[in-house]
Amino acid sequence: MEKLRKQRLSSGIVALGWVSFLTDFSSEMIYPLLPDFLTRMLGAGPAVLGLIEGIAEATASAATAGWSTARLKAARRRGEGPAAVRAACRSPVPHSAAARP
Repeated sequence: MEKLRKQRLSSGIVALGWVSFLTDFSSEMIYPLLPDFLTRMLGAGPAVLGLIEGIAEATASAATAGWSTARLKAARRRGEGPAAVRAACRSPVPHSAAARP
């Protein structure tokens, strides 16, 4: 059998790998410092921290599971591309109605 040749990755792929690594690393570093910054520098209380954390968890949950994700996957299977993103982002209440006092 022929010897397998090692193929080298292009420099652009290696650079993208490092950029991705550094982005992940920096976001993981800042996450534990955010509550301290909010309380000491901005004077936020426990209720505000809880609200921010709740919104973050709800956003992450909605992005990874549930109705919008199922709708997005179904639209992708049909090959609708950008329309799939619009369909997943639609809310049952129009934004103009939600913004009214």
